[in-house]
Amino acid sequence: MKKLFFAMLLSVLSLTFVSTAYAFRCGDRIVSIGESRSKVLIMCGEPTTKEKGSSKNKKKAKQNNKDGNAEDSGIEKWYYNCGANDFIYVLTFRSGKLAKETTEGYGTGKASCYGY
Repeated sequence: MKKLFFAMLLSVLSLTFVSTAYAFRCGDRIVSIGESRSKVLIMCGEPTTKEKGSSKNKKKAKQNNKDGNAEDSGIEKWYYNCGANDFIYVLTFRSGKLAKETTEGYGTGKASCYGY
């Protein structure tokens, strides 16, 4: 009986960690890898701050972009300060799609990541 309980507990914990690695929660909404910038903006509201960068390999970026415009192939990072009791979440977009979600330390003050 104990073995079954621990096996079930381990399964639940592993699913919890896997799901948080691939999604970002905005209040009761969840955005997942592959979502567009506009959908994330609608669901989560304006980020606390934004950073624009460019792809390290511009030639590859141009090849991946159908019209050859490297501007859309750039990397953009959106930072959501989720308050003193949570983290600062960094959403990384590549070619206009959510590619990665990471944290960057604890947030401060009032949360600004709950969407509308």
